[in-house]
Amino acid sequence: MLTGCLTRRAFFDRMTQAFEHARRRRTPLACAVLDVDRFKSINDTFGHAVGDQVVQEVGRQLLASFRASDIVGRCGGDEFYIGMPECDMQAAAVIAENMRQAIERECVARLNISGLTLTISAGLAALDERDQTLAHLLERADKALYEAKTAGRNRVAHAAASRSAVQA
Repeated sequence: MLTGCLTRRAFFDRMTQAFEHARRRRTPLACAVLDVDRFKSINDTFGHAVGDQVVQEVGRQLLASFRASDIVGRCGGDEFYIGMPECDMQAAAVIAENMRQAIERECVARLNISGLTLTISAGLAALDERDQTLAHLLERADKALYEAKTAGRNRVAHAAASRSAVQA
């Protein structure tokens, strides 16, 4: 309710259908896992009411940044998952980077809270033959998210493609 995004359960229901469709039809499917950088610090510095406003603004911006056919869910706290049917890694990377920049620029401006900086880190993965389950695809995106955080936050990291996906 807070963000307008799908709940975790609704996200997984829709994303499971998209995953099965993409595997069956051999069509592209990308996913992103993202969270707000230093969210605990935002809550500790500005209070939980501001933390809720931050999550709400990020959710609004995500819904504005992605296509109507994309699957945008809040999967707990400050963590969001996005499924992008019919979208390969190259297109997903452009979309995710534009979204990252929009959150940094537009959410902070709308919140208008002195001293607040807001950035996100995201990990991307695109469906390939390694992904026998949706959980595996999301796990690869989640690992890429942690690579983005380790590399300094406020960035989008991409899961490596398999050798056969690269050669195809």
